[in-house]
Amino acid sequence: MTGATVAIGILAVVMSTLATLSNLVIAREFPAHDPRRDLYLPLDQSMRISQYRQAAKLFYFQALALWGLFGVLLVVKLVLGL
Repeated sequence: MTGATVAIGILAVVMSTLATLSNLVIAREFPAHDPRRDLYLPLDQSMRISQYRQAAKLFYFQALALWGLFGVLLVVKLVLGL
């Protein structure tokens, strides 16, 4: 039980880090991009932005699921004393 909790915790930290790095890449690659203002972009730039955003969302949702699972495992471990 301890190994699973530690492994899930490490994976949650890794996914959170990857989500943060993905958002930093978007901010660095496209510093002047404002989605509320830039409605019409060239197709190649629009595709790159959407791919970066999809990767960031994927890592973010994985991190959320893993943090939730980590919390559940931690509570079970503390309550049941496994």
